[in-house]
Amino acid sequence: MDGWVKKYRKETESQIWDHPPIYFKIWNWLLYAADYNTGKVKVTLGEISRAVAWTDNRKKIVPARATISRSLTLFEGMGMVEILSSNPIVIQITNYAAYQGKQEPYVEPEPIQTELDIVPDPPKKKPRKQPDPVVSDLLEHYKRVVDKDNSVGKARMYISSKYRRWKDSDIIKEAIESFKEDCDQDSWKKENQMYRGAEWFFHFKVDEYVKRIKAKQKVDPSPYREIPDDEYDRPSVTA
Repeated sequence: MDGWVKKYRKETESQIWDHPPIYFKIWNWLLYAADYNTGKVKVTLGEISRAVAWTDNRKKIVPARATISRSLTLFEGMGMVEILSSNPIVIQITNYAAYQGKQEPYVEPEPIQTELDIVPDPPKKKPRKQPDPVVSDLLEHYKRVVDKDNSVGKARMYISSKYRRWKDSDIIKEAIESFKEDCDQDSWKKENQMYRGAEWFFHFKVDEYVKRIKAKQKVDPSPYREIPDDEYDRPSVTA
């Protein structure tokens, strides 16, 4: 084996540079072994394996044929070689003329994109869930009646839970107003409870006021009732 081939500094930026050294050694041996005029190599896996063997601590290390086979598959996938025949193995160096000095400077072929190279699209963000209008209405009512400057915290979560329980936004609003009246009449409640915020009220106090209102409605029902249109026209029933 004599003569020479070109080597480019840009090779340090190629994909082959990032693989284990044995791959780079096999690639260089193929360049050196290729026919000077055609860029073809007719060879066996065993010949390549023995040609690229090395000595470490007085022990000769011969790479496995499977390693040679994987390297050739890698080179072909990267567009560096073309396997023309597998029995016997005939390898065509891609753009081999560029390594000789007689032709135009070598231009490294574009690497073939594999599935591993494809960067998946980032997952689409789920549309932001819109706040429940009933929950928002009850929270705004609390702010208007009790204290608009208090922090909300987890109030929305508690309001949603209480609304599912009572299923009546009007009675919850009445509970808010009743709480405010109590605080205005009791200085201790006004100082120690009124400014604890919406989260505290809907978590700990709203049930107490709703139950109180419902109990009052049962004890003191409305004095008015709906009278059917024909009530006065009905004949009286006598014993």
